[in-house]
Amino acid sequence: GTLDKYMGDAIMAIYGAPVEREDDADRAIYAALEMRRALIEMSKTMEPDRIFDIRIGINSGRVVAGNLGSPKRMDYTVIGDAVNTASRLESIAQPNQILIGEETYKRVQGKFNIRPVGPRKVKGKSVEVMLYEVLQQGAQKKPSRRLLKNAQIQGAY
Repeated sequence: GTLDKYMGDAIMAIYGAPVEREDDADRAIYAALEMRRALIEMSKTMEPDRIFDIRIGINSGRVVAGNLGSPKRMDYTVIGDAVNTASRLESIAQPNQILIGEETYKRVQGKFNIRPVGPRKVKGKSVEVMLYEVLQQGAQKKPSRRLLKNAQIQGAY
């Protein structure tokens, strides 16, 4: 994954660009689970008034990737419906919840403990989007040591 940008108190990470891999969706979910695990551990040592929550939305699909912008400011990023939907999932997630879209679910089905949330209306879509929640507990495929090491420094948007 690649940390794309900071947006206020949010981060956006990209998996699958510039190089696409078979397990990009898996990697995004491993990173999200590790972020949530690290937050729980960190919260144990924090003052109560300093504890915060995170919300994570992950979506998969075709995007436009590349150096986008104007001659005065150009950045490598991704744009498209899949990106917008990931943002919408993050905005409707409950505190410390990981929500994924239908295409991500299809790519990781059977590898993680995932619960269907149901169809939801999201901003910018004329039809409801089927949502799934990635759960912490349960039988999930163990990532390789290398994958865990990579996931520790990645975020998910």
